[in-house]
Amino acid sequence: APAGTGKTDTLAYRIANILDSGRAEPEEVLCLTFTNKACQEMRERIELRAGEPGSRVCVRTFHSFCYDVIKSEAKRHSDLFTDFVIFDESDCRTLIRDLMGDDLDVPAATLARLLAFTKEKLAVWDILTGDPAADAKAVVARIYREEKEELAAICVDDHYQRLPRLVEGWQVWGASFLRRYDMRLQEAHGLDFTDLIVRAKRLLREREIAQRWAARFQYINIDEAQDTSTLEYGILERIFGKSKILLAGDLFQTIYGWRGSHPEVVVRRFEETHHPEKIVQ
Repeated sequence: APAGTGKTDTLAYRIANILDSGRAEPEEVLCLTFTNKACQEMRERIELRAGEPGSRVCVRTFHSFCYDVIKSEAKRHSDLFTDFVIFDESDCRTLIRDLMGDDLDVPAATLARLLAFTKEKLAVWDILTGDPAADAKAVVARIYREEKEELAAICVDDHYQRLPRLVEGWQVWGASFLRRYDMRLQEAHGLDFTDLIVRAKRLLREREIAQRWAARFQYINIDEAQDTSTLEYGILERIFGKSKILLAGDLFQTIYGWRGSHPEVVVRRFEETHHPEKIVQ
């Protein structure tokens, strides 16, 4: 449904009805969206419609949900820091400027998007040999073989002017820069927003962990579902379990194609995973 047609209100009324009818406890309802502003709005509307029980519904941004997964599972995994800190966009740009120094002749925000794109491809393509330096070289090489047009669309300045030197330069120094960036994060026990998604994906590939999280929820509601990337959907479908699922959004509204948001792919995968007779549109 297009913008302004009441998707969030409908979602809030639906959750209120679920709670009023006793179909689920508030803690068994998960609501996800993709920005802090949208998350706050969803939380407020659910509480308005459902009252006090609505305040106990699990309302999260996608990144904060991934944070919950990692934080919860960190004590069980020796390769995860229990005291990790999140590097927000400003922190990441500062780190990039520090790494590049006087050589920085492109916006740090552009390099941040480029790093996120490269790390997401690492996860989507499951390039994980145990040698991070080799993995970085492999993913950059594959990007140039298969995703160069998408790469070029990311390599723009603050005025959306193409940066052909950055496109070609990433092939030469992108892998080593990615390794330096990740090593600095590791030294600080830091994770950036892309790391949250990648780490959560790796954890939820373990059947026991996926089953544990799937068992928590009877209802899963995803607002602005058109902004779900294929990587993010790969995480979500691991926790669907036997829950009833609401995908709310508008296939024509996505603005995140540059980071892998392909709603038509998500819808097709959803229909392939769930029997058509169980889907209501």
